[in-house]
Amino acid sequence: MEPVSTTHAPLVSCENLSVSYRSPRTGLLGKGGRFLALDGVTLRIENGESLGIVGSSGAGKTTFAKVISGQLRPSAGTFEFKGTDPSLSGKASRGDFQRAVQYVFQNPKSSFDPRIKIGNALIEPLLSFNIEGDHVEMVMTALGTVGLDKGIYSRYPHELSGGQLQRAAIARALVVKPRLLIADEPASSLDVSIRAQILNLFRELGNSGGLTLVLIAHDLAAVAYTAQRLAVFESGRIVESGLTLEILKNPQSDEAKRLVSANLAIF
Repeated sequence: MEPVSTTHAPLVSCENLSVSYRSPRTGLLGKGGRFLALDGVTLRIENGESLGIVGSSGAGKTTFAKVISGQLRPSAGTFEFKGTDPSLSGKASRGDFQRAVQYVFQNPKSSFDPRIKIGNALIEPLLSFNIEGDHVEMVMTALGTVGLDKGIYSRYPHELSGGQLQRAAIARALVVKPRLLIADEPASSLDVSIRAQILNLFRELGNSGGLTLVLIAHDLAAVAYTAQRLAVFESGRIVESGLTLEILKNPQSDEAKRLVSANLAIF
């Protein structure tokens, strides 16, 4: 894949982002400290690119995703979406941001109310964002985009396999036509064969144009096939970033070397 041009303003711009949490007290009379989940992260995400966020557990990947999806405000630094800080925008602009950035979680079973049919679950975001048009047709189109039969519309979550349910979760994110899709370990809870299908789906979505993808994983192999560019996180910092093929061929940081070494049989 060719690198994305950076001549225009990025879709996402983060400068010196830091997020800290209060640590538990060390005893009855002890004082809690502060834990830096993100420590001075600077990163640009360009329109239409696919970015892989990789690193071990606790490296700060999910915290970063929560910041750029608006779920969490940074303790320091700046985050801008299309040149604007969403937290400082008016109500209408914040609504536009919430629609433009959609999130796919790791466990699809926890993403759906077991009492609500899949079709109704996918219509909910259309109603929430006051999107006009034929909602049923929009849902059917989204189901088709992720490779699901239209009959899924009238089924309950427990009637679907794990792979089908994750595809339905992706369809729910796509139905509002977002600009940025964030997937946090989207295939880690699935069987190996199904995992490959989900990652192939993300690759197809990234190649379709117009959609920016951020794929998060602790396993380099899970995103390297899909992502044009990688950002390697360690202890809340980005220790290496660049084009995927360049990092795979010549990793510079110890963490990137560890990730590549752990996946040599695959690459």
